[in-house]
Amino acid sequence: MAEIDLDALARGYRHRPSSEAALARADREAVGARLGPGRVAVDIGGGRGEHAARFAATGASALVVDRSARMAGAARRHPGVDAVVGDSVRLPVRSGSAHLAYFH
Repeated sequence: MAEIDLDALARGYRHRPSSEAALARADREAVGARLGPGRVAVDIGGGRGEHAARFAATGASALVVDRSARMAGAARRHPGVDAVVGDSVRLPVRSGSAHLAYFH
């Protein structure tokens, strides 16, 4: 399998904002997971963190896990969003520690 250049992919995302439909889906998931203070949301492959920012806006702790350091850096620019470089196969969180695991 060919390796994907994640930094090149990240550069392309600058020109493609998240759609209102995608952000509305994140909002619905936040409501469904009853996110708020004391709750934790993990956005797996969360890229620039736009969905995680919606989770953080509820008062929840929001963590983006993305394989691209550039994407994780962009995600950290959102208030209340933390980000780490990691892989969905080996998430850097304890099992059962999140109230929402979001992969889009």
